[in-house]
Amino acid sequence: FPSHEAMVFNGYLDHEIGHVRHTYPHGMSDYNRCVNLLKSLTGLEHHIFNVLEDIREEKLLISEYPGTETYLNILAEDVDSKHNRSKDEKKYMTDEVMSSFYSHMWKVERGVPHTEGLSKIPLDKVNEVGAKIKKLIDSKFAKCINYAQVIDLAKEIAKLIKDLAIFENITPSFGPGDLLQALKDVAAGKVS
Repeated sequence: FPSHEAMVFNGYLDHEIGHVRHTYPHGMSDYNRCVNLLKSLTGLEHHIFNVLEDIREEKLLISEYPGTETYLNILAEDVDSKHNRSKDEKKYMTDEVMSSFYSHMWKVERGVPHTEGLSKIPLDKVNEVGAKIKKLIDSKFAKCINYAQVIDLAKEIAKLIKDLAIFENITPSFGPGDLLQALKDVAAGKVS
């Protein structure tokens, strides 16, 4: 059997091949269009897009080449366990939420049993928005057939999250860290 590092490396190769085959199936013209669309996204939208597109392209690759699932699962577990988290608390919260979002999505899409929720910040405490995000993902994610549709879904999810800006501690130009701190404050009962 190959070493753990070799299996993780194979997972990265499979992951990137999935992008070539499914994110940019028409080569550089798709790549350039995608890059131009991504430039217009906010940081939060881009984070959400990255997670959703990674899951989408990996799922498609696995359906074509079932043997890739082993390496992609090993890669995902490795990323989960070694995620480089920032020492800055707001950046740390962003990393935690995006990491747990990725972990939740890949496990749900591949049918891997898991007990953790969508986020280390309990979105169920932000009932209405958390339910709307789950409904959007459940109803639209499987129907996304290209990166442009994933970008649109990421924007919809980000808009729902940004609607939480009713809280005083979030300014109109808030970043993901500010938003996530606000969600944390809601979960802790500091904001009603």
